[in-house]
Amino acid sequence: MNLLYISFWSVNSGLSKATVLPVIQYLLKNDIAKSIILLTPESRNGTAQLEYTKELSWVPVYFANEKQLSSGWRLLMKMFFATLRALFVKRKEIDLIWARASIAGGVAAIAAKLFRKPFGVESFEPHARYMTESGAWKNGGIKHRLQNWLEKVQMKNAWRLVTVSTAYQTYLINEKKIGVAKVYNIPCCADFDLFRFDMIARDKLRGELQIADREKVGIYVGKFGDIYYDQVFFAFLERAFKQEFIDRMIFLSPMPEHVHARIMEHAIPQEKCTIKEVAHEEIYTYLSAADVGFCPVKESPAKRYCSPIKTAEYFACGLPVIISRGIGDDSTFVNRFKIGRSIDFKTHSIEINDVQALMEIKRLDIISLSREYRSVRIKFNSYKNLFGVSQS
Repeated sequence: MNLLYISFWSVNSGLSKATVLPVIQYLLKNDIAKSIILLTPESRNGTAQLEYTKELSWVPVYFANEKQLSSGWRLLMKMFFATLRALFVKRKEIDLIWARASIAGGVAAIAAKLFRKPFGVESFEPHARYMTESGAWKNGGIKHRLQNWLEKVQMKNAWRLVTVSTAYQTYLINEKKIGVAKVYNIPCCADFDLFRFDMIARDKLRGELQIADREKVGIYVGKFGDIYYDQVFFAFLERAFKQEFIDRMIFLSPMPEHVHARIMEHAIPQEKCTIKEVAHEEIYTYLSAADVGFCPVKESPAKRYCSPIKTAEYFACGLPVIISRGIGDDSTFVNRFKIGRSIDFKTHSIEINDVQALMEIKRLDIISLSREYRSVRIKFNSYKNLFGVSQS
């Protein structure tokens, strides 16, 4: 099977390295796909690179600058026409259009109709609901209405849909009456070989950052805004420092200036914070140096359908996780196995003893418990069933 794979994330972005490229590598390595053409949006000012192989072709869709990459309409239209061009040139070779997430899935759905090709969408989520419930989009606005319509087209016409939570898989089957064989569930997974707890890296990095053994270190990886709390989370951290349930904080974010501004606004001690943007391959060293990971997703009804990649990476490094309530399968998972806490970031204050108890959990126990739940090595086996490949 030859795939045209559409992603709306730069090939060098953390999301691509964490979610897109591992899937592509798995599909090719296991002979599920014979060849893959990957389309990604890229800035002409960027340094994005991807090693070509006989099986993998990369088609970068260039934009003038990073600002254009964040322009929803420009991104949507340019990726749509790039998809049509790729299909026109390679239409005899491409057997299936495959998309990552429901925005790219909308492009795949229309292009598939025009070229009479089957299509599938992984990481399929109710993005229109996420954005409106989070306040990023106006409910009933043109963005919401268009994305909502595109998601319905995907539900109706997709050859396969892959959700990231069991709740959304169940919803699609029961409420939308989509065939059971058509809907699969694969959460956003981490590579437990790449993301691992490294005691040597922990000691080295804590020494470099002058973090004492007794100090409790929190960490956050990712952006702020959209589906994640911004001001709410920094207000929470301000309380956390005052109550001394954490002593230090590490932010690994592509928004360092934003983090610096928020720290000043919320009287969070700047000297107690490390703010960096690091390569995806280096993140595990910082997770090893930390003691607890935060996942402050904005609470809303549709968030029970999501699966943040950061929680999988926290788990893979043996970190207990403090996460918002009702987030995908993760909130239930951390509470059930007592390897974290599901809280309301708007109001909750955590007792020092409560956090200390989390930090006393053996990291290897967290890794062992979560491996079955969020490891690529285990969960990616579902792709063999999905594509109808024999597992013998």
